Amino acid sequence: MASNSENLKAVEMNTTALTNDYYHPLEYHWKLWVFTNDKKDWEENLVCAADFGTVEDFWSIIHHIKRPSEMKSGQDYLIFKKGIQPKWEHPANENGGRWIINVEKNLSRLDEVWLLLLLLMVGENLPHGDIICGAVVNIRSKCKIGLWLADGANQKKVIEIGRVLKDNMKSHNIGRINFHLHKKNVNMITM
Repeated sequence: MASNSENLKAVEMNTTALTNDYYHPLEYHWKLWVFTNDKKDWEENLVCAADFGTVEDFWSIIHHIKRPSEMKSGQDYLIFKKGIQPKWEHPANENGGRWIINVEKNLSRLDEVWLLLLLLMVGENLPHGDIICGAVVNIRSKCKIGLWLADGANQKKVIEIGRVLKDNMKSHNIGRINFHLHKKNVNMITM
């Protein structure tokens, strides 16, 4: 007959196995940042609100934050791989660029396009995940959603990512998407 401590140990082991079986790890860990736009200094406005590394944690966060269409003008959501700050000057971003999708704020399409981009990015459904740094939604009168890449000079990878992004957004009638290098905030590629 097993002792109480042996029974307790067996229950703990089964509970741990059960818990681990119900979580689905993502390829990368991510951080959700919020740009609050209520302070004078840009860096003070940037707040890390959460981090996640599982599908379940991702959905928990998405379901408990405001939708982009509910945010005040001037605010942003930024979701970046853990270890990469959402700044052009960060070493992972400085030689990169971003695919930009322009979306009107008053359309529910903003929320749908943002969520679809996150699902593509976090779910590893875009090619060359190794050069994807993160995504940003800028809430303005004309909102921008951006997918940030680490290597803006690798045109082959940039174009492949852009094509898959554009193909997945077809049903949302996003129009053209543009790629800008961070160092030269000018249009380099249009699809």
